[in-house]
Amino acid sequence: MFIALGWRGVIAHYGTHGRIVHRWMHEEGWDGLVADRAAYRIRLQDRDRAFRLRAAKLGTGDPYAAGRRQFDCLGVGHHDQQQEALTA
Repeated sequence: MFIALGWRGVIAHYGTHGRIVHRWMHEEGWDGLVADRAAYRIRLQDRDRAFRLRAAKLGTGDPYAAGRRQFDCLGVGHHDQQQEALTA
């Protein structure tokens, strides 16, 4: 959990005090957890950079536009259609 959520995320998720998380991290191997968290954050930054580069190539400025377009081509995912279906 620490690798994906980070320090504050673990505290919020489990509703516990930082002392408990601190003790748990020492029991599990502080250095390994911190190194794995750092590697995870680098992977997230690389993924975000790839999304932004794709958006720049498309000229949309929206990193998720290509994914949405692909989703919309299937005939699903249109917000207006979903709203019409709910109100009908």
